[in-house]
This record gives sequence, C-alpha cells and structure tokens, in this order.
Amino acid sequence: MNFRESGHERAGQAHRTSWRKRRTPLAVVGAALALVVTGTALAAAGENEGGAAGTKAASGTAAASPGRHKPGPAPLPAPPQMAELSFLLGSFICTYTPPGGKEKVIRMATKRSLNGHYYDALATIPDDNLRSRQVFGWNPGSGEYVLQFHDDWGSVGTAASPPKRDGAYVFKGTYSLVEKPSADGRAKAHEAQVVDVITPGPNGSYTDVQTLTFPASNFTFQLSYACKREKAGHGE
Repeated sequence: MNFRESGHERAGQAHRTSWRKRRTPLAVVGAALALVVTGTALAAAGENEGGAAGTKAASGTAAASPGRHKPGPAPLPAPPQMAELSFLLGSFICTYTPPGGKEKVIRMATKRSLNGHYYDALATIPDDNLRSRQVFGWNPGSGEYVLQFHDDWGSVGTAASPPKRDGAYVFKGTYSLVEKPSADGRAKAHEAQVVDVITPGPNGSYTDVQTLTFPASNFTFQLSYACKREKAGHGE
C-alpha cells in the first residue's frame, strides 16, 4: 500500500536506527553492462549478415523509397499472469485510520507501463504532503509477483507474492521507512518487515491489510485500507 506516515511516527517513538546502505557489487553491474553490449553487437551482426549483396539490396531499397522507415519489432506481450492484477488498474480513493488518529484519504491512480509488463501506481496522501509510487510486475524466474515501492520522503522497499491463494495476494518484503523528510537528503530511517494482504472485492474495489514489524524494537502494528474505484483505467 502507499501509506508510510504512521510507520514513520511509530518507528520513531519505538526505536531509532540508521538505514543500512546496500551496494550492488561492481562485478554484477559490469556483467550486466557486458550482456547489453554483447546483445547489441550480436543484433548488429545479424542485421549486416549477407555481406556486400545484402548491403547492395538495402541500398537499392533505400534509393527506391527514401522516405520509408523499416518498422521495428512489435513489443513483447505482457506475461499472462499480469491480467490477474487488472483489478488494481484505474483511479481509487482509499481510506485508512492510523493508530490513535483520524481517518485519512489516499488518492491512487494505476496504469499499465512497458506494454503491460508492469502496473505503475501513483498515490498521494494530501494530509501528509506525501507522494509515492508502487510498481507491480511478474518475475518469470521465481514465479512470483514483485513490488517496488518509493516515496518522496526517501522510503524504499521491495516485496514479492506468490499467485493468488484463498482469494488474496500476500506481498512480503523489507522496507527502509524514512521517519521525517529532509531537504538536505539525509534523514533517519527504520528497517521494517512489511506484509500486504491485498484482496479484490466487488464493484472494482479491493482491500489491503498491512502489517509492519520493526525488528530493532520488536514493534508491530497493523493498518487496513479500503479502496473504491473512481473510474476505470486501462491506459499505458
């Protein structure tokens, strides 16, 4: 879910800890870059296959149709598993009540991206001047749904869920939740284990029961979100 404000406050009251920075090994980055370069080189070699004859044929075509551009390959179709999450698409008003507080509203809009391979959910909590993004996708290697979270306070997190079980998707992951935003780019953050149980409901609605656990303080609390559709959204 796109709420983090209560998590920040509760974590600050229970315990304060530093955000543990994680760095991607340079070897991994180098390997990924090498794969990209190699793939590009192989593609170029394939296009140029055929030697001079191929070049002459291409030149002749270009001369005959100087204004025509060769169409690129069609985008890869989205994994069929993404269709199961289509209930998330559209504009929603979500409400929740933080512990000891009053009801708050989240405005959420979710649309397809990368030809439907991912669903991007942008959310705003007006009361807290907080904006966030969730990106849902499918990991074909692990056979799980994946979720990446970011907000403009600096909080980040990743989670994963197996296919739907008992009518719900259960995303479990680790988040770094910023306690309070800072203009200088430095702030206190707290590691939290987050579980979101997302359940599709009638008339395009859905609920999210979220449990946050802060290992450093052994503190846990739960939030419930009720999301109602404003209008359908099926855009790219």
